[in-house]
Amino acid sequence: MIKKTKLKNHKTKITFILPGEHTYGRVFLVGDFNSWNGSAHRFIKRSNNTYSVSVVIDSGSRHVFRYLSESGEWINDEAADEYCKNEHGTYNCVVTG
Repeated sequence: MIKKTKLKNHKTKITFILPGEHTYGRVFLVGDFNSWNGSAHRFIKRSNNTYSVSVVIDSGSRHVFRYLSESGEWINDEAADEYCKNEHGTYNCVVTG
């Protein structure tokens, strides 16, 4: 699930949410907003038994992302705004602010 919250100054907070029963182990959000850094944004367990991580982007901007599990598995989010083919022959998720 992806939740978008409009902020002041033409910014949007994007919260990425995984269910508590996911089987990926530790998961990280990676994308063009963090130079595809595999450890910059780790999903954190919340009191409502979900895992989430948030980033703030410019409203109206478009960003590609995926989730990366600790075992090296790439995961796409079914709630992405769209998908685009990448240079590895697979698909990245797209989110807009």
